[in-house]
Amino acid sequence: MRIFLVEPVNNFDMTPAEKYGELVMLFTERINPLRVPISNICKALEVNNFDADIDVLCLTGRSTTLALLMSAATYNYGLPLKALMFDSRTKEYNERILDDTSKEIEALKGATEGSCI
Repeated sequence: MRIFLVEPVNNFDMTPAEKYGELVMLFTERINPLRVPISNICKALEVNNFDADIDVLCLTGRSTTLALLMSAATYNYGLPLKALMFDSRTKEYNERILDDTSKEIEALKGATEGSCI
């Protein structure tokens, strides 16, 4: 299992996430989410051989880049998707399955249609 991040996450200790697998950074520098097309995120997932059955999306970082990641992943791979989410109360990462019954996905419905065209 590999843990996919969009970009480096400043001020976050990613060590706890590493217990779930190897960290894979899609971009080595912070991206400007207003200037990077979602198709670039789709391409980065493909180039890094993202496997939705095994790999996990790390939902840590800026909300705009996470929205791009989720849009690209749901468009290319559908649901369900595996995710790591940081719990600020316990300071731990928790693995979640995002499917069409998840409250996180409910908020995105309709937003991903045609994203990578």
